Amino acid sequence: MLSLASDLAAIVGDRFVLLRPSELLVYNSDGLPGYRRKPRLAVFPEFSAMEFASLRDRRVASDRRSPDRHKLGPLPVMATTRRIEPSLVWETAAIQSVLNEFKEIHADLARRFGVHILAGTIPVRDDEERLRNRAYFFTPEGTAGYQGKIVPTRWEREVWGVAGGDQIKTFETGYGPVGVAI
Repeated sequence: MLSLASDLAAIVGDRFVLLRPSELLVYNSDGLPGYRRKPRLAVFPEFSAMEFASLRDRRVASDRRSPDRHKLGPLPVMATTRRIEPSLVWETAAIQSVLNEFKEIHADLARRFGVHILAGTIPVRDDEERLRNRAYFFTPEGTAGYQGKIVPTRWEREVWGVAGGDQIKTFETGYGPVGVAI
């Protein structure tokens, strides 16, 4: 499990990877300078989990981008130039290979720091091989659940092939139920 953290530290540097509870600093807000409490929830941005794919990226530089991609010019991309195939094929395959490690490391961090963690969304293949955009929610006890994105953007649907979800979930916490909107 720590191999992923070690890989990440090798890329971004040790000082940017939190591994110990003593490294968790109290958030100091300009609006509430006197309010100093340990955070109970850490929220990561949508698609930030895609960085995990880069840890398994062993392609050569020429494989990274389509040469035609840069010839399309600024938006809008017209239907005649839009990619026909989903564009996240390699990245989503790489993410599937680290999905369990992604979940384990976030569950471990939630336990170790005693916080709830809403991890950055991650593209996941469901049982029917449809691509879903999911946000995993981890408790301080290390349990996890997920919320699927209900309404993917047009780009996600048409270009990346992301399917929408059909359930809205809430997660019970010691401070009340938490819902996630992606």
